[in-house]
Amino acid sequence: MCFSGYWSKGYVKKNIDVAGGLVNGAFGTVVHISESQNNDDDFPSAIHVEFDNANVGKIQRSKTRQRFSENSTVIEVQEDQFPLRLAWACTVHKVQGLTVDKAVVSLTKIFTAGQAYVALSRVRSLSGLIIEDFKESAIFCNKKIEDSFTESLGRLKIALLNVQSLKAHFQDVLAHKVLMNADCICLTETWLNADEKAQELQIPEFVFKHNPRAKCYDNSTALFTELKHQRGGGVGMYCSDKIKCNIITPEHWNLECLYFIVPHVNLTAALLYRPTTYKSDMFRQQLLHVIEEIEKHPGQKIIISEINGTTWIQSKCSKSNHRKGNINRSCLYERYGRHKCQCCTNLL
Repeated sequence: MCFSGYWSKGYVKKNIDVAGGLVNGAFGTVVHISESQNNDDDFPSAIHVEFDNANVGKIQRSKTRQRFSENSTVIEVQEDQFPLRLAWACTVHKVQGLTVDKAVVSLTKIFTAGQAYVALSRVRSLSGLIIEDFKESAIFCNKKIEDSFTESLGRLKIALLNVQSLKAHFQDVLAHKVLMNADCICLTETWLNADEKAQELQIPEFVFKHNPRAKCYDNSTALFTELKHQRGGGVGMYCSDKIKCNIITPEHWNLECLYFIVPHVNLTAALLYRPTTYKSDMFRQQLLHVIEEIEKHPGQKIIISEINGTTWIQSKCSKSNHRKGNINRSCLYERYGRHKCQCCTNLL
């Protein structure tokens, strides 16, 4: 990608250094372009970027002495091109999972359920949000999901939140009326350690259990070992002590997951989170094990998830009148609001 010059906004379009935060979608500003030392070559040798998040590129900066500025990260040529793209503006799809201090959001071209929520929830505070072309009709959830949960889970309120550090946002959770009115508060990216008792994170009249990232993976593959030692991640759940709820934290399913059983609504549900570095094909195989496990229990089944990327699974449908069904994100109750898979309604 050719940049027009210094102070251009851009983002990294491929994973360079996952541990250092140099991943697809990291935003920053070009502050310098280094020229090639070869007089016959006018192609730049490196681009210096100051990322919006100061922690992005920190590992690489510690290894690079020749930098344009203290906070600039050197992006070098890869396969005759730079893994950067101009980004004065970005689609809602591209910014999923991103957290920023300030954003201008246009709702003009919102075309699907949950898209406005994804766009508006990127900023850390209301003071950093500017909305253009506001129209109330752009903010909506999928009608099939709304109707389904009204009919089948009318006596049980479940909330899902990507909390990105429960310790840092514990007071925000307490102040959130929608969350506190739920019977089950499901959390992804709790960022808790394996040895933490989390006594300071208890909420009156709720039972809390969590499954930290370090306990979710074994060392059977190099990827699982890498995920096990990555910071962040993990899932957790608060369940009201007014209802009977059995929360189970499985170990070494090689998924950041827990599942729970609520007898009074005859429900078995799994909560899971997929890191961006988890390869899709491996994730699909592990997800099948979760589906097989919850299908052992009677009654309704749902999967509550925070899945980065689209994941498809081929599986035999247990409905005798269907030979095969596609189980994908449409089968999962997600924050985006998706519809049921018509072949696999037995899962919901």
